[in-house]
Amino acid sequence: MTISGPIFRPILFSSKRSEDELIPLDCLSELVGFPVEQLKEELELEGDEVSVENLRESVLKFLDLTMEEFKKTE
Repeated sequence: MTISGPIFRPILFSSKRSEDELIPLDCLSELVGFPVEQLKEELELEGDEVSVENLRESVLKFLDLTMEEFKKTE
């Protein structure tokens, strides 16, 4: 899969400016292979775009909750 344009440059380069740039959820969906609605539900996202900072926070929260559930099953 080839991703063209500047849409994912905020992920590749670290700067405050890139932290505030918005990533369209439909592009993120294509990149990770999950439907937009599933991303919104699992990561508790709203709207059609997300900043890199908010995406990181949502993913970390999701991973923490998932690990807690996993530990309960052991």
